[in-house]
Amino acid sequence: MSQASMRQNEDTRRISAWVAIGVIPTIVAGLFGMNLGGIPGGTHWAGFAVVVALTAAVGLVLYRRFKAADWL
Repeated sequence: MSQASMRQNEDTRRISAWVAIGVIPTIVAGLFGMNLGGIPGGTHWAGFAVVVALTAAVGLVLYRRFKAADWL
């Protein structure tokens, strides 16, 4: 029973880590998909590239931190 509980905890941590990584692009896409005016970088020529790069960087940082904490 104890081993099954430990395995379930490991699975829950792993799923939670992937959800945390996946929520960042979801939030960014949700905000930029609303077509609201006044979004920082929305009118700049490199705005899209900067947002994509920052989103990818945050995802990579989260991935590395969760991997180092042995959640992935």
